[in-house]
Amino acid sequence: MGTSSQRNLVLGLSERLEWEALVPFVESLKSTSFGGELHLFVGAVTAATQERLRRSGVFVHRYRPARVEYRGHAFHPYALPLRRVRLSRITRYYPELTRALTSWANDPLAARTRLAARISIPYVSRFFRFFDFLASTRTPYRNVMLTDVRDVVFQSDPFDFEIGDQVHGFLEDERYTLGSERHNRAWLTSAYGEDVANALADKPISCSGVTIGSRGAVVGYLQAMVKELLKLRTQIVGIDQGVHNYVLHTGRVPRFTLASNWTGPVLTLALVPPEEVATAARNGRLNANVLHQYNHHAILRDRVQREFASARNAANS
Repeated sequence: MGTSSQRNLVLGLSERLEWEALVPFVESLKSTSFGGELHLFVGAVTAATQERLRRSGVFVHRYRPARVEYRGHAFHPYALPLRRVRLSRITRYYPELTRALTSWANDPLAARTRLAARISIPYVSRFFRFFDFLASTRTPYRNVMLTDVRDVVFQSDPFDFEIGDQVHGFLEDERYTLGSERHNRAWLTSAYGEDVANALADKPISCSGVTIGSRGAVVGYLQAMVKELLKLRTQIVGIDQGVHNYVLHTGRVPRFTLASNWTGPVLTLALVPPEEVATAARNGRLNANVLHQYNHHAILRDRVQREFASARNAANS
């Protein structure tokens, strides 16, 4: 993995994950024919992990999270325990505060994005950081993959499919909808309220953890995400998926397509029944470019652990 014009780009964020946890993601990508660049935004990780990443060809972007560590727990500006001291009421004014604090800037959206990245939870801040990076870099990347890190392994080049000038979202198990799957309904409701959740209840679930597209289309998608995320008055784990589905299903991303789970380049597994995954694994049908949420299934989790055991052991030696 190195630098060159018109390369493909993989972007991820890793907070509080050390090298041992990152091995399957990094090493599996290296084992494919992927010849582009992997950039990781890393926060609250050791210098040793950063060095291991660089030695593996990863472009490392360090950031310092706005966190307070206490008794092994990390508290952020949106942390739920703040409710005990009634400080969580401040979060409802975050959109107005970030707008006021950045109104002086030459590019208020860029300044507000950078400020919001500092105070947001990792699942939300990654979109701010990705947008800021792509909007400011001069490197003419061809295609971009935005991805989770902890639960992703690569089986082949993630860009090895017909991308075109579009954003590709990837569906989860299509037996569920945004209304019938309780977590997705809760995330959508937290972001937009019951009326929006009801209006989108019959829509399929696109996972916010992996998105692939041409650079221009991905920038357009990220701009739509950023504008919506900046409106949030609360942040909880998973709320980014509510926003992701909202912008896709309400037409705020003009050039996008949704890939089916079992026929597309990304296989998203959390909602797939374990017996189906086990059968597919035995029959060699887990042949997507990318396996996402593999760690929800023991048969795949054990396989990945065995495959990368030597690399993990080397990290501890």
